[in-house]
Amino acid sequence: MASSIVVRMSTDTVTHRLGYARERTLSTHSINTTQREAWYWLVVLRDRSP
Repeated sequence: MASSIVVRMSTDTVTHRLGYARERTLSTHSINTTQREAWYWLVVLRDRSP
């Protein structure tokens, strides 16, 4: 159980860091390109997965 939490936190961290490195923002108020929208949905779907 504890290892799955660590894996989940690690993948969430990597996803957010990659998104920030690429777009220089994590704001959901500035989704105005297809690429930003793709990152947004990646994070949303990742968050909803078990």
